[in-house]
Amino acid sequence: LSAQRKSFDSYVFLKHIASNSSSEKVPN
Repeated sequence: LSAQRKSFDSYVFLKHIASNSSSEKVPN
């Protein structure tokens, strides 16, 4: 469950960043 939560948070975070500022790149 912990790993799933972390994966989900990462997905939401990256999607949020991509939606708000497509000009800024976030390192993987």
